[in-house]
Amino acid sequence: MIGVLILLCLSLSLLFSLMVGSPGFPPGPTPLPLIGNLLQLNPKTPLKDLHKLAQRYGPVFSLYIGTIPAVVLTGQQALREALVSKAVGFTGRPNNIMMSHMTKGKGVILADVGLSWREHRRFALSTLRNFGLGKHSMEQRIVQELTHVCALLEKSADFYRLVLQHLRTIEEELKEVTQQAAVNTSMLQRLGGGGVADLGLVEDTNMPLSNAEDLDELERRLASDVVLKNQLVNILAILGGKTTKDAVKRMMGRAFRRSLALQMNWTGAAGKIAFKSLHLKSVLHTAFEPPTDHQRTDEQNSSGPPVGTAVGPPTLPLVGR
Repeated sequence: MIGVLILLCLSLSLLFSLMVGSPGFPPGPTPLPLIGNLLQLNPKTPLKDLHKLAQRYGPVFSLYIGTIPAVVLTGQQALREALVSKAVGFTGRPNNIMMSHMTKGKGVILADVGLSWREHRRFALSTLRNFGLGKHSMEQRIVQELTHVCALLEKSADFYRLVLQHLRTIEEELKEVTQQAAVNTSMLQRLGGGGVADLGLVEDTNMPLSNAEDLDELERRLASDVVLKNQLVNILAILGGKTTKDAVKRMMGRAFRRSLALQMNWTGAAGKIAFKSLHLKSVLHTAFEPPTDHQRTDEQNSSGPPVGTAVGPPTLPLVGR
């Protein structure tokens, strides 16, 4: 047992002396038996460790990766001298079992210098020259292709930008349609309640009106607010009725309470309010326009809905036509 240990120590000492004592080998950190300088290199940041070793031992130093010696070159001057000035001496590649198994003695980059390497190098250079290696014409072709690709990308960008602009326009239109649909739905729901006292036809109008003050306020607004007129026309036009008299009665009931209606007449005689001079009269007239003789005949022949009955979404009539 002791003899085996002594023999192992002698073997390691001999190996260590062979590793360190190579003549003409660049200076470097002292390696350990079997593992060399692996403990001096961090696997995560090996470049930083090599830079520190270069600052200590110079631009050319040696390392042992396990039992394999290696020479490290750092700096532009050392690399130029090795790869340009002395390129013939540095054309070789390490000949180990892994590389030999991978390349099978063939190739250019990883293969060692030899007859096979020279043949492969000569074939690679002649083939690449046919594709423009070392010729300026290849650069012109590359620039032309890049210009063509850039133009296609710009056209595609303009197309997608135009599509996006149209989509945004459609989105805004859909928002407006959705808002209008919500308003119309709210109006229909409130009209479907059937009550008069709890019905607010348009916000801030206090309809149905119950006194002269509310009527004066509404008349003042109708004189300058066309949007309010159209809103009132649209709501009153939905009411409809089985007959003309029934439709007018419903509209009047939605607009006035009985107490205010008793204070009106058509001409304003006897100190009452003149209905014919009201802006609200124009609204009621536009909301319900009696059909012409031709339209009445068509309705009777087609057995259509009664006069004034709304079918589907109401047409938005224009006030004052």
